[in-house]
Amino acid sequence: MVGKYVLVGVNRCDTDGAVVSTEQIHGKVLHASEDDGLVILLNNGNEFSLPPFLNCYQPAEEGIYVLKSTNEKINNPDYIATFNVTATQDDE
Repeated sequence: MVGKYVLVGVNRCDTDGAVVSTEQIHGKVLHASEDDGLVILLNNGNEFSLPPFLNCYQPAEEGIYVLKSTNEKINNPDYIATFNVTATQDDE
């Protein structure tokens, strides 16, 4: 996956599983491993780490993906994934 472009949706959920916020992240994969996950290079030059569940990244269908929050257009990403991050009682 190194060198591929990924588009990832992150849903942040409360302890009941209700989505409280969403974020869409995209960038070029710099590193990928089952132990460390994916590290991607964002457009602003920062690196962002994603979960090490490589089987969750699916080949993206060809096309233009429009980010809901910014209307930014991502043209033909290589892979897509969605992760739900659920808060624990300690987080609330």
